[in-house]
Amino acid sequence: MDRLLSPKTKQIVLVVLAVSLVALAGCTTGGDTTPTETPTGEELTDEPTDTPTDEPTDTPTDEPPESDIDPDELADSHATLLEDADSVTAGRRVVQRQAADGNTTVLSQQVQGYYDFEESTGLQASSRIQRGQFGSFTSSAQAYTAGNETFLRQNSSQIEEPQYAYDSEPYNESTPPTPVSFTGVGWGQLYESWSPSLQSQGETDFQGETVEQYRAEGEESLPYLSENVGASLGSLDEINATVLVTEDGLVTYTAIQVSGTGPNGGDVTSTYEFTVTDLNETTVEEPDWTGNVNTTG
Repeated sequence: MDRLLSPKTKQIVLVVLAVSLVALAGCTTGGDTTPTETPTGEELTDEPTDTPTDEPTDTPTDEPPESDIDPDELADSHATLLEDADSVTAGRRVVQRQAADGNTTVLSQQVQGYYDFEESTGLQASSRIQRGQFGSFTSSAQAYTAGNETFLRQNSSQIEEPQYAYDSEPYNESTPPTPVSFTGVGWGQLYESWSPSLQSQGETDFQGETVEQYRAEGEESLPYLSENVGASLGSLDEINATVLVTEDGLVTYTAIQVSGTGPNGGDVTSTYEFTVTDLNETTVEEPDWTGNVNTTG
């Protein structure tokens, strides 16, 4: 099964980053609050070891330093491992803050997916929280696909009871649920074109496994990300990325941090986290709420 995206769609993650920045910039700014989100899926709480803070002594130049790891080889090894995998767990978390006119708007989104490719079974849990001057809004959803059937549960702060939906092949694309997709799982498309200049920071521990930590800082070291993500900002002030790589070449964790000015003014800071874990060890359990779903129409 071809689970990698075609070249025509390899920029999808970068588009998500850019659209998210635009959406935040268009929000009405609000009170100075920070989300305390508890997503439906597994928390992405593991953080890499702090990056060394020693200041470089060399005179800065416009040329990026030579990368300690070939980005094309890294993208290939990551893609190959995903293509050969029987199962995997993959997550994404985005936290964005915009401060303008003394107010702060916070938008936090998370998706955690569990995929069993051999059994065509998947569970995706997503959540969203937005807080600002005029209050907050939260929502969450779980989609469970087993073979040719998909079950959906949705919750939001505006509706008291959970909402359920069900469908089976051939799906009605105009109404939910949308089945869990097994294509493009594991963020392989993120690494195909971004060509960072990654500097090794040595070994660290991530979820009980020893990994190599790499870091890139500045537009020169992250040209592709800077161009695509920065295009959604009025100005890009800082950008950096941290990547954790397993011994066999899987990018198990990536964090991208961006700060700048929004298109309509105000300071914007964003953090994007991507995880790929439990390769060939992920199991997908049927949620206990599927019995509440009407499957007869």
